[in-house]
Amino acid sequence: MARRTKEEAEETRQLLMKTALRLFSDQGIQTTTLAAVAKEAGVTRGAIYWHFKDKAEMLEALWDKIMQPMELVYEKLRGDVSGDPLLVLEQIAESFFLLAASNEDFQQVLKITMQSQSDPLLAERCQQLCREEMESLSNLMTQARDKGFLRTDLSIKAASLTYYGFIEGVAGNWLNSGCDPLLMEEARPIARVLIQGLRKPAD
Repeated sequence: MARRTKEEAEETRQLLMKTALRLFSDQGIQTTTLAAVAKEAGVTRGAIYWHFKDKAEMLEALWDKIMQPMELVYEKLRGDVSGDPLLVLEQIAESFFLLAASNEDFQQVLKITMQSQSDPLLAERCQQLCREEMESLSNLMTQARDKGFLRTDLSIKAASLTYYGFIEGVAGNWLNSGCDPLLMEEARPIARVLIQGLRKPAD
């Protein structure tokens, strides 16, 4: 009985997170209350406060769960690369686009992060993530420069901003235009175009 109760509690938690993700994405974080999440999920308000003390804690749990696939990809950014660092960056960009095109939960997270400028709950978290990613990007761009792969007329910071901004721009426009399934087919060439713009021209 205790095991079943534990399983039921976990099922309720997952239901609440799934419901909150959809409501936050569709209606906005500020306008969605925990009471509304509980009502939409068909549980009591007490049930939601059993699992989450407030909206910030729920957001953190959602972020950690949904961003886990990309965290595995970003691990490639944090170490030394034996070959061509720009090829690693190309693979990361392609993986990002493929995940966005194929994973509805990840799409909803992207929509939520687009609210970060107007929502204090998200702003600090997104800024922290941006700083961490830019630091990791700079590391890989430095390796690319030192190995002679990065174009010489771009600083490390400019190259990192270009990469980050390109991916963010493609993802944002794709979401705003209705999530065209074409992204799944074009993920690799789009990522390749990005890296070609950063790569040092052949002599």
